[in-house]
This record gives sequence, structure tokens and C-alpha cells, in this order.
Amino acid sequence: SLVLHLLTFRYMLLVIRFQIALYILQFMGMVIFYIPFISKKDTFLPELNFINGLCWIVCLVILCCVGYLDKKIPGREFRTSNILMEGIVGGLYFIMLMGFNFYSSGGFEMMNEGRNEKISVIFVIVTGLIMVILIRIFFAKNRRQEINEWKRYRQ
Repeated sequence: SLVLHLLTFRYMLLVIRFQIALYILQFMGMVIFYIPFISKKDTFLPELNFINGLCWIVCLVILCCVGYLDKKIPGREFRTSNILMEGIVGGLYFIMLMGFNFYSSGGFEMMNEGRNEKISVIFVIVTGLIMVILIRIFFAKNRRQEINEWKRYRQ
């Protein structure tokens, strides 16, 4: 029984390492996707040129690789069940997306109304961040419960 627990623990550590690698690849894909939006000059959308197209193609290739690796790497049933990791990753993704969107739209310089508008934007961002983290934690808990029930039925 102790050996089985140690093997299960080592397997879970391996699955967590794979999941971290997949999250890093997803993060890189999102950063590459947003490079044309950050580097644009005074237009709403980035131009369709070679560099921007290359960024989007690389992003698509990375996300396809993530999808392939997600299906082929062992331990898929245990992924997205780590509550702490899911909360942190959800928060980081949300902050990254909001930061990129905020920067590409002009940031605080685009706000004309002053302090009240800045406070309301910060309030919306913090509220969204809390909601995203709580939702990711909720789904990770549900996934963990499904895994525990699966283990009980398997025995």
C-alpha cells in the first residue's frame, strides 16, 4: 500500500510537470498572438503584413502542438485537478490578457474623466480577476472529486 501511494505520488508530480509545460506553451502562444497588437502604431487593429502574419501562424502552430501534447501525454485524467495551480494560472492568464488589452488600447492616457474612471476600471479588473480565480478553483475541485470517485469505483 505504501509503495502504491509513493508510485501514485510520483505519477502525480510527473503529471503536474507536464501540465506546467503545457501552460508555459499556452502562455507563449498568447504572448506571440498579442505582439502585433502591442506593436501597432495608431490604428485600432494591427496591419496585415509579413511579421504579423508570421506571429499568428507561429501562435497557431504552438496551440496545435499544445492540443496534440495534451492528448498524447499520459495522465490526462489528472490534469486541471490541482486547485492551487489552476487558481494561479487562471489569475495569471486574466492579468496577462487584461494587461495586453489595456496597453494596446492606450492605457490610462486614453481615459479622459480622471480619477473616477480609473478607479472603476481597476474595480472591474479586480472583480474579474477574483471571479476567474474562483471559477477555476471550483472546476478544479469538481475535477478532483470526480477523480476520487473514479478511484473508489475502480477499487
